[in-house]
Amino acid sequence: SRASVSNPYGLLRSPWNMNKSPWLTRVHKLAGTSFPLTWWPSCASHHSLTHTSTTLINYTKTSLYAPHGPVHTMVGGYYMSGDLLDRFRGILDEAAIGKFAEYLVQTPKTLYRNGDASTVRFPEYCSADSEQTSCHMICYEDETEIKEGHNYSGSLFTTIKRWMNDDFLDGDVFDDKTVQDAFLAVLCTTPWAAGEQLESGSPADPSFWPIHPTMDRLLQYKRLARPFLDLTWNNTDDVCQSEHSDGCKGHHSYDATSFNARLRQADGSYLFGSYTNGEILDATDPNDYQMDYIYDTFEWSHCDKAGWYFKALEWDG
Repeated sequence: SRASVSNPYGLLRSPWNMNKSPWLTRVHKLAGTSFPLTWWPSCASHHSLTHTSTTLINYTKTSLYAPHGPVHTMVGGYYMSGDLLDRFRGILDEAAIGKFAEYLVQTPKTLYRNGDASTVRFPEYCSADSEQTSCHMICYEDETEIKEGHNYSGSLFTTIKRWMNDDFLDGDVFDDKTVQDAFLAVLCTTPWAAGEQLESGSPADPSFWPIHPTMDRLLQYKRLARPFLDLTWNNTDDVCQSEHSDGCKGHHSYDATSFNARLRQADGSYLFGSYTNGEILDATDPNDYQMDYIYDTFEWSHCDKAGWYFKALEWDG
């Protein structure tokens, strides 16, 4: 049966992901570009996250990136970009092409979330026997007219530049309308097909599961070793940056999680049920622990050997 949320091929992937493969996909590159292993989460990034973040909101925002995000990027990747980099040569310089490949982490999904209905649309359905290259987003001049070739609208380009910040390009190369149109011609005809790790379907990849328990364990350690000074659950637009985030639904402390959990009750029994984000945060506090699992240690001996020391805890539970 078709998933309630799926990509155009009916697969359990994000709606913007044009990946038609029925198999788990790992690419390890973004549009043919590999990134250095120095980007991989490290003892340094985990140590910094633990010892410099004093508020829950800062910790949460920081943890999305260097401490764990590159695993998703470098395992998932994009496999169906054809000769994308070659198509961009002559439009962008080599540095800009590399930066664009880096931005593929967010480009298609941001267009899906923030794209105005008058500028961009993603297909809702593509038949299984259709060519992968024929299933891609459609760029509009307005709500009624599809522009072909390289005559794409300035309004779409304005939308893209609004969230693609200034370090994407140096200089004024995009001030040239011909360059703008050539760039959008490539962007709007490429079937952006990502591996699961790069999008919301990442739990389908077994490699997802060592990542998030690692972050959970680190968070529990932090709450013992360097407790937060401010545990305020911030729900401002600074967190939910999408213009169409549906009021940040799912991200509030009072929103129910998409999964059930087993929490310890006052009488010592465990109750399996639906809980809110805030209740899970409270339940994972190691000072008043209510979850039905524990970590055997809070030690990072490999980091100690590398010079990043995680102090031993004096804690009897």
